[in-house]
Amino acid sequence: MCLIVRPIATRSEYRFVAQCEHGTVFVHWQISCWTLAIPDFNNLAAFLETSKKNLEAEMKDGAHALKRAHSGVQLWIGMAALGFSNPDWQEFLDLIFEAAPQINEFLLVPKISHSSLLVN
Repeated sequence: MCLIVRPIATRSEYRFVAQCEHGTVFVHWQISCWTLAIPDFNNLAAFLETSKKNLEAEMKDGAHALKRAHSGVQLWIGMAALGFSNPDWQEFLDLIFEAAPQINEFLLVPKISHSSLLVN
């Protein structure tokens, strides 16, 4: 259970990236929330950086895809998609690119060994 959730980048109370003490990254956009491990978030940020101009991009492993939609962009992460208007798409990119260098792998809760629980 997460007890500490630290905002990393914020556009509004419904559009932000946060990280908990376990390292999990939460990407909130309106009513959607993607919960990503640090490597998955980093892969997403790298994918968006390399494909931000190509709105028909797809990762080789199929983990992420961008598609042109009626009046904007669809971003697919695995089996889930989120649709963006063009202005919202740019705001989402800015949010991810602001958060990416701040994701902290050292927030992780230290693992407690069984021997450290023994009392003399």
